[in-house]
Amino acid sequence: MRLRPAAVVTALITSLGLALTPSAAPAAPTVPAEAGETVISVTSFGADPTGVEDSAVAVKAAVAAAKDADGPVRIVFPRGVYQLYPDHAERRELYFSNTIGTNLAYKDKTIAVLLEDMTDVTVDGQGSVFMMHGQQSVFGIRTSQQLQGTTYPEPAAVAYTTTATGTWPNSTAAKTVTFDAPIEARYVKLTSTSAVGGQAWASAAELLPGGEPAGVPGELADVPLVPRSTASPSPSVSPTPSKSPSAKPSLTPSVKPSATPTTGTGKFVRTAPYTKPGTHLLNGRQWMTVCEDYSQTERCRTEIWATIVVIEDGSFMRKSGWAFNNLTYLPYMTREAWNGNPLGDLGSTANGVFTSAGRQWKTECDTAATGRGACRSYTWTTVYAAIAKPEGGYAFSQGNQWIFNNIVMFEN
Repeated sequence: MRLRPAAVVTALITSLGLALTPSAAPAAPTVPAEAGETVISVTSFGADPTGVEDSAVAVKAAVAAAKDADGPVRIVFPRGVYQLYPDHAERRELYFSNTIGTNLAYKDKTIAVLLEDMTDVTVDGQGSVFMMHGQQSVFGIRTSQQLQGTTYPEPAAVAYTTTATGTWPNSTAAKTVTFDAPIEARYVKLTSTSAVGGQAWASAAELLPGGEPAGVPGELADVPLVPRSTASPSPSVSPTPSKSPSAKPSLTPSVKPSATPTTGTGKFVRTAPYTKPGTHLLNGRQWMTVCEDYSQTERCRTEIWATIVVIEDGSFMRKSGWAFNNLTYLPYMTREAWNGNPLGDLGSTANGVFTSAGRQWKTECDTAATGRGACRSYTWTTVYAAIAKPEGGYAFSQGNQWIFNNIVMFEN
């Protein structure tokens, strides 16, 4: 059997990375079908490119038809937005070392688009957007043949120095390595010296160096992808779960910063998705941030592409589109400059709670949620929710709760 993973991966990147705003983006180039290639469109099986209805059943049917086709086949997602819910997705027993370990409760995985024992297949995303809901992997390949993958090689001519050693317990809790003194490095390498629980592997994920940056590094040479050794026959699935989006009301507090703040010269590095303008694809979600001058600082508004619940003509409705997530006030004003403003001054609140424009707010500063040198504000809001029912459709509800609205970052 033969699979063309490069074509599949290219289509997935096109689908998830290039079409953050389908209505405004230019038409994606369509790869012409090869001679003798069967073309199967997911819309022929009921997939909804408008992003309103769940397309999971239609996508599964299109993949099944492609598997039954003779010769090379192309599965086409006409350019659009496709909602994929886990209720009707494929489930398989799959093992990822960083999500299973010895806990077999997580051995069954939900996979939105699964290609299983298929040959000569290409997935043509045509610049579409896949909106993933619930806990599921985005894309999976299972084949009885060996696959050749790609990986990044170690940079050439790099000498590593051991700076810390030790033992971590076998658990999913966050682990920390504290160095005796600050260390300047371009590359950090974590090496496992033993296996876990008698198994033949050990794993770690989401490594995050901490501390003050040592300055702007020089230009990094490109490290190209190179083939790695052929793996033994085993399932190969991309473990990228995506949580269901949550509705966020579009709220802007009426209170404003002091008119006479002072602006410092400390260097602030913008990061996605909250402080870096533009559209971003992060953790399988689409984000859009726009920043503007605000008093003596800068304010960034971040929206997320989500399915929210609204009331229209007295009925609950689910709609997909850009939804307000939060405001971020950048660290160009000192803490003192925010005095008298309840978004950044607890002293102007009643134990963190205040009222503005007839609405109730609360602020917390320097907590585990905010980190040191920052405040977060929440507003008491009516929230609508939709829960999928086993027999189909949704059960709608509403309730009041504190909803995150904004971040104030102080100049250090």
